[in-house]
Amino acid sequence: MQMSCAQQQPSTHSAMIVWSDEDLVSWACGNQADRHQALNTLLARHRNWIHRRCQFRLGNVDEAEDACQEIAIRVCRHLHQFEARAQFKAWLNTIINNHCNTVAVRSSRCIASEHISDLIEIYQQQHEGIDPYDVLIEQNLVQRVLAHLPQNAREVLRLRFFDEHSLEDIANILRVTLSAAKARLYRAIEQFKQAYCHHFKPSIS
Repeated sequence: MQMSCAQQQPSTHSAMIVWSDEDLVSWACGNQADRHQALNTLLARHRNWIHRRCQFRLGNVDEAEDACQEIAIRVCRHLHQFEARAQFKAWLNTIINNHCNTVAVRSSRCIASEHISDLIEIYQQQHEGIDPYDVLIEQNLVQRVLAHLPQNAREVLRLRFFDEHSLEDIANILRVTLSAAKARLYRAIEQFKQAYCHHFKPSIS
C-alpha cells in the first residue's frame, strides 16, 4: 500500500507546506509531535479564504475577524470529527456557515431587542410610573402585541422602528403623501400604546 505524504516525510514546516489538507489533518490527529505545526499550516493555508467567506456572510470586517478566530478554535477542537472520505475544505465550509449563521441570528436578536426597546420607550413616555426593568423583561409580550396589531399599523411601525426608515422613505414605500405617512405612523403608535397597556397591565397586577 502506498504511504501518504504525511507518513513519508519528516514533520518540518517546509515539508508540511506541500502536504495535502487531508495529510495535515491525519498528522494533527495522529501525532503529538508537531501537531500544532500541522494545525497552523492547515489554518494558514485557508486563512484568507475563511476571512473572505466570513466577510461575505456577515458583511462586516470586524465581525469577520472575530469569526475567523472562533472558527480556528472550532477547527482545532473538532478536527478529530473530520472524515477522510470528505474534502477538508467542504468540512471547513460547513463550520464557517454554521458559525456565521449563529452570529447572524445572535445579531438579529440583538437588533430586534433594541427596536423593541424603542417601542417600549414610546409606551413609557406616558406611563412613567412603570419600572423600566419591569418593562424590558416583557419584550416577548411586545412582540405578541405587534403581532395583534392591524397589518397597516404593524407595517408602518416596522418600517420606522425596525428598518429605521425616515418618514419621507416611509411615504415613498407606502406610496402616500408625507402627511399621510405621518398620520399613519402616529395612529399606529397610539394603537401600539393602547394594545400594550391592555396586554401589559395583567402581568404586573
